[in-house]
Amino acid sequence: LNVDSMYNTGTLVNSVDATIEADSSTNTGTFTNSGILTHVAMTNTGSFTNNNYIGLNDFLNMGTFNNHDSIVATGSMTNTSNFINHENAVILLNVSFLNTDYNLSNASFENNGHLYVGDSWYNFDDFSGNINGSVEVQDTSANSGNVTGFFSFCDSSPNTIVPPQSLDTGLDYNDGTVDNTISWCIISNVDELGSDGPMIYPNPADAFLRIENGSANTSMELFDQRGRSTGITTYTDLLNTESLKDGIYILRIKNEHKISIHKVVI
Repeated sequence: LNVDSMYNTGTLVNSVDATIEADSSTNTGTFTNSGILTHVAMTNTGSFTNNNYIGLNDFLNMGTFNNHDSIVATGSMTNTSNFINHENAVILLNVSFLNTDYNLSNASFENNGHLYVGDSWYNFDDFSGNINGSVEVQDTSANSGNVTGFFSFCDSSPNTIVPPQSLDTGLDYNDGTVDNTISWCIISNVDELGSDGPMIYPNPADAFLRIENGSANTSMELFDQRGRSTGITTYTDLLNTESLKDGIYILRIKNEHKISIHKVVI
C-alpha cells in the first residue's frame, strides 16, 4: 500500500510480509504492525504495537506504544506519553531523543532493549529500564526528570568524563534524580547496535557484504535511509550489493534470539 497521508481511527493490522508506505501517518485507534512501515512523519495518539520494522524520519508518540522489533529514524523521536521498548527491540535515531510531559500528562519511557541516539538525549520526566536495557548517546545527554532502573547508559560526547554537574553519573547535565543502580560508561562512536554482533566487511562495500559470526537461522535485509527495503535479503553470510546506488544503508540482522541494526556504506 502506497499513499500520501494515512489516518487510522479504528483497528488496523499490517500483516507479515505486507508493506505500507506513507508520507505522513497518524494513528488514534489501534494499530498493529507485523510487516514493514515506511513514513516521513509518524504520530501515534492511540495504541500502537510494532512487531517488525518501521523506517521513518520523525516520530511523535502521544499515546501507548509497544516496540518489539526495530524502529529506524533519520530524524528525531519525541515521547509525551507511554512507550515501552521491549527486550531485544532496537531503536536507532540519527538525531535526537526527547521524553517530556505535555499538557500535564506524564511521559514514561521504559527501555528494556537498545536505544541509539546519533545526537542528543533529553529526559524531562520518567525514563527507566531493566538490566537488559542499554542507551548509547553520541552527543549531549541531559536529565531534568527521573532516571530509574538497572540499565546501562553510555555517552560518547567529548565532555562526558563523569562531570561534577552529573552527580557522579555519565551524563553531561543533570538537575533531576538518578538511581545509583544505573551502569555508566564512556564509549567511542559506535556503528553497530547490539552487543556481540557479527563482523560485517568490507564497509564501505562495493559488490558484496560478508557477515561472519552470525548464528543459525539468521535473516539479513538492507534498507535505505528512509527505511524502505532494497529487496536485498539473504539467509546466507553474503549480500550482493552490486545493484545499489552509492550511499548509506541500514542492515537489519535478525534471528530467534535478538535483532541488531548496523549502518553500512555502499
